[in-house]
Amino acid sequence: MGAWAKGDVYMAQDPQWYGIGNDKALSYLFLESCGLPTAPLKAIYQARRFHPGVTLLKTPTDFEAWLRDAGNYPFFAKPSAGAFGLDSCYAEAFDPATDSIVTINGEHLPIQAFVERRRGKDVGGLLLQHIITPHPDVAACIGRRVATARIVTLASDEEIRIHRAAFRIPVGRNVTDNFNLGAGGNGFANIDIETGTLSEMYVGLGLSLQRTDTHADTGATIKGFRLPDWQRALEIVRLGQSALFGLPILGWDIAFTPAGPIVVEFNTHPGYAMLQASGSGFVDEDFRRFFPASPKECSKRYPHIFIGTGARRRY
Repeated sequence: MGAWAKGDVYMAQDPQWYGIGNDKALSYLFLESCGLPTAPLKAIYQARRFHPGVTLLKTPTDFEAWLRDAGNYPFFAKPSAGAFGLDSCYAEAFDPATDSIVTINGEHLPIQAFVERRRGKDVGGLLLQHIITPHPDVAACIGRRVATARIVTLASDEEIRIHRAAFRIPVGRNVTDNFNLGAGGNGFANIDIETGTLSEMYVGLGLSLQRTDTHADTGATIKGFRLPDWQRALEIVRLGQSALFGLPILGWDIAFTPAGPIVVEFNTHPGYAMLQASGSGFVDEDFRRFFPASPKECSKRYPHIFIGTGARRRY
């Protein structure tokens, strides 16, 4: 299934629910209210937000002062409305000698320039999160950066089904595990849904697709590695899918930590390239049982959506 087919698939989603998933700060509030574990926040840089229990940085001056406090390090920064890992930063320390942020890769980012670059850029604000510590078994296999399982769930009135799952694996100097159509150098491994066991690792996409059994940085064997607390991860995504009944297809990014699996985010428009790269199609018989082939049939799921004028929404 290529990009041309996504529009038909997304017709199954209730557009009124998109905002919960497309704004990460809002999605964390929703999931926490359901008792589901999420990536904890330290602060949010945005003039108009409120988030209970989280430091709110309203002005550039506030943000610069926060960044110059060594006690706030380490942290991970990402846009609340971002995608593909763009504009993310893994900050390890503050260097007062150069007034800069020191990243996990040893880069120095001048604080004033870092703050200025964000001015007016992040509609939902910049999220500043506690660093997620990977489970020791995962860290030994792929290194200390966080990797997530992308788990796609399908929902109908009768059933919630785990449709596909793959483990996204950061490689080299990449800060995030985003696959980005194979262009960034990261890899992935398919996950056996019953056991949480990984297949061989794939790198690239299409004609550039390559397979390997070992991680390029650690030398550890990927094939056969079993993700810790896998059944708990499946429980989390099933509960989350149940709560988000207006979004019957979701892509969950689950990290595995010493305290158990947590939700890093969920995607209302999950990408499918990685999940098909190894040769498995996406729109199979299971998928068709949950979604009608016709967009018109999908739109009939939500016949009573009204907009502000009171007029019936047209599809």
